[in-house]
Amino acid sequence: MKRCITLIISMLVLFPAFASTAEQSSNNELTLDNTATQKLINLTVKEDPKTGLYGYINSFGIWVIKPQYKDANAFLNDTGMAPVKMDNGRWGAINLFNKIVIEPNFDYAHKVESAIRSIFKGRLPGLDLWLMEDSATGLYGYLDYRGNWYIAPQYVDAESMDDDGYAIVKVVGGSWGAINRKNEIVVLPNFSYSHQASGALSSLLKGRLPGLDLWLMEDSATGLYGYLDHYGNWHIAPQFKDAETMSDDGYAAVKVVEGQWGAINRNGEMVIMPNFDYAHQVNSALSEILH
Repeated sequence: MKRCITLIISMLVLFPAFASTAEQSSNNELTLDNTATQKLINLTVKEDPKTGLYGYINSFGIWVIKPQYKDANAFLNDTGMAPVKMDNGRWGAINLFNKIVIEPNFDYAHKVESAIRSIFKGRLPGLDLWLMEDSATGLYGYLDYRGNWYIAPQYVDAESMDDDGYAIVKVVGGSWGAINRKNEIVVLPNFSYSHQASGALSSLLKGRLPGLDLWLMEDSATGLYGYLDHYGNWHIAPQFKDAETMSDDGYAAVKVVEGQWGAINRNGEMVIMPNFDYAHQVNSALSEILH
């Protein structure tokens, strides 16, 4: 019994010593000292039944980090960091000494865990980014692994940044394009749907020639139809009353302003004169020509 009491007292004495060592550090990241502390203390997340708040106890059941969080997850092995849910309803991360190391701006704990791993790997800030909605404006931006805005909230909608550092975004004007991790526009926001911008980005990254892949689009200013290339530029200017998607062979049925249907190639050249009443008639004619 005396040995047990002595051990508990030793633990309580040791922990502040480790804490003071960590607080002298200029940052709140993992150090050899807090790694050793984690192994020594073995903190476990626990809910306080009186308040419903979460904190952390050591192996002797003593509160080391008092209950203060709306939710909390276990410390990630050897990182000395744990995801916690703050009063604002968002997730961030603390270290073993209850210092905030990731700002509470994440909507889910698993994103914080991913940010912790990014920090622990020593990756450069901005290399890994997380899509997040700004609760104040409803706009979307991207957080770095510290929970700070790396790309400020400015998009009406957006998709996650991919491993190559590109993301599909919807601008305030209402159309979709693509950015890189520096927030530079790589595909102009002229697409009606995210999957079209995604297809354009894929074509661009594959190194395909501009104009080889084309996307049918209505010009909002005139109501006429044309075709965009993978940069989001008009490859075939809006000039048709109606049109169909460009085929893999590079042909499309189009309805001219006068009201009749014909067909063009991917260069915008008329290959079937617009003398047909319906698009399906043009498609049949194209099929006969091509096959």
